[in-house]
Amino acid sequence: MLRIFGASEATNRIMRRIYLDELAKLKNNSFKNEKAKIDWQEFVKTLTLENLTLVTAKD
Repeated sequence: MLRIFGASEATNRIMRRIYLDELAKLKNNSFKNEKAKIDWQEFVKTLTLENLTLVTAKD
């Protein structure tokens, strides 16, 4: 059976999907509560340029 993605490619796609889902919540103001929103915003501040490039890249 052929592997479609290498381990790192699959991880990158998962990270990208999670980031974009949370970004959509921010744009729509649809977090479960204010703490979840603040926690996500604080997490994004910790991302390096390499991390941001990874999660915002197009497939």
